[in-house]
Amino acid sequence: MMPGPYPKTPEERAVAAKKYNMRVEDYEDYEPHPDDGIGYGDYPKLPDRSHHERDPWYQWDYPV
Repeated sequence: MMPGPYPKTPEERAVAAKKYNMRVEDYEDYEPHPDDGIGYGDYPKLPDRSHHERDPWYQWDYPV
């Protein structure tokens, strides 16, 4: 999945949220990377978290 163009309207945000299998509310919480020409496009800016910060009691898809 390549990132699309930076979303500028609420409709484009809804399409981007659906593309990344997120709710629109969650997609707006993780605002897309700034449109500064680097090329992140509509990919959401997720928080930087290490593996060790994950909740050990949550049922992860990929347990390590």
